[in-house]
Amino acid sequence: MASNVNGPIERAKNLLPQLKVEHRFDYDRMREGLFRIAWGVFKKAVIADRLSLYVDDLYLHHNEISGLDNHCWWFVFLFTSLLRFFWIF
Repeated sequence: MASNVNGPIERAKNLLPQLKVEHRFDYDRMREGLFRIAWGVFKKAVIADRLSLYVDDLYLHHNEISGLDNHCWWFVFLFTSLLRFFWIF
C-alpha cells in the first residue's frame, strides 16, 4: 500500500527523541529564519503577484495566440517563473 508523508514528522519513534533533547536559543538561526520568511513573503507579494497579472492575461486571450509565436514562449517563461517564485525554498 502506498503512503503519502507530508512534513518532517514520519513516525513517533523518530519525533519523540528530538523532543527530549534540550535546545538552546540561537540568535543567528532566529535571524536567518526571519530573513527567509520575509524573503518568501516578498517573492509572493511583489514578484509572483505581478507575474500572475501577465499570466492571467495570457490565459484570458489564449484564442488569439496561434502556434508557437512569441506570446506562447512568453507565457511559458512567465508561468514557469511564477511557479518558481511560489514554491522555491
